[in-house]
Order: sequence, then structure tokens, then C-alpha cells
Amino acid sequence: MHLVIATDLSKGSVPSALWGFRYARRLEARDADVELTVAHAVHSRYPQIVDQGTRLDDPDNRRQIAHEVEDWLERNLDTSGVPYETELLDGRPRDVLPELVDDLEADWLATGVTGRGALSKLIVGSTSEALAHNPPCNLAISHPRGIEWDDEPTIGVGVDFTDSSQRATRLAAEFARNIDASLHVLHVVSPPTYEGYPLEGLADTDFEDMSALVDRMRSELDGFLDDLESDLEGVEIRRHVLSGYPTEEITHFAEDEELDGLFVGTAGRSAMADFVVGSVERGIVKHAPCSLFLTPPA
Repeated sequence: MHLVIATDLSKGSVPSALWGFRYARRLEARDADVELTVAHAVHSRYPQIVDQGTRLDDPDNRRQIAHEVEDWLERNLDTSGVPYETELLDGRPRDVLPELVDDLEADWLATGVTGRGALSKLIVGSTSEALAHNPPCNLAISHPRGIEWDDEPTIGVGVDFTDSSQRATRLAAEFARNIDASLHVLHVVSPPTYEGYPLEGLADTDFEDMSALVDRMRSELDGFLDDLESDLEGVEIRRHVLSGYPTEEITHFAEDEELDGLFVGTAGRSAMADFVVGSVERGIVKHAPCSLFLTPPA
């Protein structure tokens, strides 16, 4: 498995580095083949001098930046026993990180939660939010709270019975096995008038109240998990059918249960379409109270 940790050498990217190195150790303990790459993007074209290249074109600058990355790692976490490579990239992180993931055929990309204000995020977006619209591979957005690796961690996965949520559930189960975590599987029943709720197959059914719809969805969730039985082997599964609006219910559940991580599938919408019509995924990315793990589109 190949893990890529993205860092801008700030405090905000420490949790992603901690996640990457701790997960690499867990995988190695299970005799898995693990490769780890620490990536630092330098958007570095000199604005004052036209056609004079970038900071990374200068060997002295490249050595200095590489030293800064190594020093940042040594100051912020224990890297002992985990071999890794360092990659210096020229360009905006949201542009060059997907290219690196593709070149390395990486399985995971880990980033931190942005610390910028809501207004600047709304206008220009953050790297994590930009990557979350269309993840180039499995994407870990590491929350400052981190994961209780050694204290019975719990994770969750939100499902809507689509292919995307099947992929998320398989990935969540794999991660749960690797870190000895229990897995909460969540489905939220929205009011029938809620336009985001998939009513296919329910149009001819007369539900007099939400309780009947909840009962129907419990059966649907059981069938969904039965189809994934082999993928869930060896994982403690807890099933939950909630009622309300997906973003609110899932984020509230994660906060109330103090989940260490939350898995969500993505459908690969464009950023503009996501902004205009909204999505459960976008809401969870902005409001998740724990680390968030997103699967790439099919």
C-alpha cells in the first residue's frame, strides 16, 4: 500500500502526518508492504523576474526546502522505523498532488484541515475541500483531534445504498480491521419531500409516517450489508437508521459518539455543480467533527 502525506509545514498539517505514520506502522505490523511519501508543494515562480524559473530549479533552494521538510518532521512526530521518501512539487497543491498520486499509483492521500476563515474558504476554497470534490485516490482529511489508535477506536460510514457507498463501506471495513476498530454503519431516512433522498422503488408505496419509512430502510440496510458480508468479515458492525437530514444527522452522530473517523463515498461532482445544488458530502466535509475519509469516484 502506498500512502502520500501532504504537508505545508504548518501546524494544520501535523495531524495528517501523524495519521500517515501511525497507519503505516499498523500496516507493517500486519506484514503489509507499505510505501510512504511525504509531499511538499512549493508554488514558487518568482513574481518579480519573468522567465527565471522556480525556487526548485535552484539546487541550493531545493536542498534548503528539503532540509525544512525533514526538520519539520523531526520536530512534530516520531518517524523512527518507518522508511519514507520526500517529494518536492512545484505548483498549487490542489493541482500537483493529484498528479503525484497518479504517478505513484498511490492508495491514500492524507491532508490536514484548513485553518482559514469561512469567507476565504467560500471564495477561494481550501486544498482539502478542492481535493474532496473529486479525490484522486482514497483521501484522508485528518482532524486535529486525531484517532485513539490504542484505545478501542470507533469509526463510521454513511451509506445511501449506492455504488459509491458500497466502496466507502468496503474501505471503512478494511481500515477498521487494520486498526482494530468497530464500525458504525449509518443510513439517514430523510423526509419524503427532501429532494436529495433517493426515492427510487418507493414511489408506489404509501408511507403514512416516517416510522414506516424507517422500518423499510432498516430492512434495506440489512440487505445492503448482507451483500457485503465477505468484505465485512472480522469487523464488529453496529447498524443505525436515523431520521432527519443527512448532513446534520451524520455529523451530530459522529460528535455524540465521539467517532475517530467518518467514511463517505463521493460521486465526483464538479465544484460548480456541488456549490449550486449542494451535497451531503460537501456538508460533511465542512462540518465533520472528526477525521474524514473519502473514496474516489468510480
